[in-house]
Amino acid sequence: MQLTTNQRRPITVSVLGVDGQPVTPLAPVEIVSSDPGVVEIVGAYAYGRSEGQATITATADGVSDSEVIDVADIVTSPVDRVELTIGPAENVPVDPPDPTPDPIPPPTDGGGNTYFDALVSRADHWKSYSLRDPAQLARPNDGGYAHANSRPLFVAYDADVDAAKVTIPAFYAGAGVTLAAPVSAAETTLTFTDALSSDRGHVIKIGDELLAQTGVVDRFTRQFERGALGSIAADHAAGATVWAGMNSLVNMIQLPLGTEDGHAYLVTWDGLWTDSYLPVRTALTNHKAFQFSDDGNGLWLETQTRFDGGRTKVPGFDPTQHVASIEARAYADLGPGTTLGEPIEPKSGTFILKPNLWTRFWWLLEQRANDFDAVSLWVADEQTDPVQIYDQRLLVVKNSISKFWLEFNTSNSRVVPDRDDLVAYVRNVVALVDPSGMPGLLVKPGG
Repeated sequence: MQLTTNQRRPITVSVLGVDGQPVTPLAPVEIVSSDPGVVEIVGAYAYGRSEGQATITATADGVSDSEVIDVADIVTSPVDRVELTIGPAENVPVDPPDPTPDPIPPPTDGGGNTYFDALVSRADHWKSYSLRDPAQLARPNDGGYAHANSRPLFVAYDADVDAAKVTIPAFYAGAGVTLAAPVSAAETTLTFTDALSSDRGHVIKIGDELLAQTGVVDRFTRQFERGALGSIAADHAAGATVWAGMNSLVNMIQLPLGTEDGHAYLVTWDGLWTDSYLPVRTALTNHKAFQFSDDGNGLWLETQTRFDGGRTKVPGFDPTQHVASIEARAYADLGPGTTLGEPIEPKSGTFILKPNLWTRFWWLLEQRANDFDAVSLWVADEQTDPVQIYDQRLLVVKNSISKFWLEFNTSNSRVVPDRDDLVAYVRNVVALVDPSGMPGLLVKPGG
């Protein structure tokens, strides 16, 4: 079938049988441009009957024309004998093509916040949180994005670094737990005014003594190894302050997203881990560093910093020089080709996180309606070009990606002696919707 039109516009074609039902193509219809204004459509159709007539309708630029053809001609043969003319075929000026918008230039990073500013200025910019505004880090009652009003803030703006500073002290007494009764240096069963962690090996500090938990009697009573980790057991009075060992962020930051099916989202941010995180100084194995929560704010997709070098240790990882390897965990049903959820497998590459370098993350989240959702991850730092860790691994998200968390959490509450505060920095969270220009958007920090 050949359609002749004076319009340089898309042409749609429908084929309806005598009962008004669509005729099904046996193969994809091919639209072939020939002379200006002429489009040739080639395809074989099956209609399910051998006699009668079908109506072929072509529409271009709001104008339609139809042709009736014998069904016998479209059962097994290409439709190539019908010519439909839409509008005057001759002596009519051709409409000029629509102007092509200027392409969005790829962002650059000249250091500082130039990359963030470039993304925010794009037409596909959706949401952004610089984390360089103290108001964003405040408690919810004060209009900020901290998780809880009742907990202290351990994420604060650092003007010297121009980023959010994430601090995890070795011990924390903010919960207000104290000894409910006096204890001697020899007693191993202690009672408290409130509950403590039930984690075996959890370390607490009373005065200068460290105590390692060995058992749970009830909600308020625990058993301990006294004088743990080289400290000296001592007598303690009722009401003595109990300092709980900490490896996790007490009050995380949760940034609203609220995605929708049928769109792709590129979410990027920068992080920097100081050498306080070197594994030889912490004895930690993993942090749930960043989290995407699903509808209802449940765990969905987690970016992990594996201080042990990964479930399968990344070649070249050195705990005396490197902070972690990067992996991800899915708290979701897995789609075809995704063989494991913790960590997500298979991977496309590996990345070693180094101390005191800005590191940039990109998650491309393709949220497909009524289908598995595809997730891809790239990571780069000031010295390393972007490395793809995951390539369209298939998961299921429940309705919407609700929030992006600065989580910095682990189930391990053991603290090594004389551990320093854990200090990291995060800045410049940006989300683009249906982003254009990939992979040109992947620009390493400062490069």
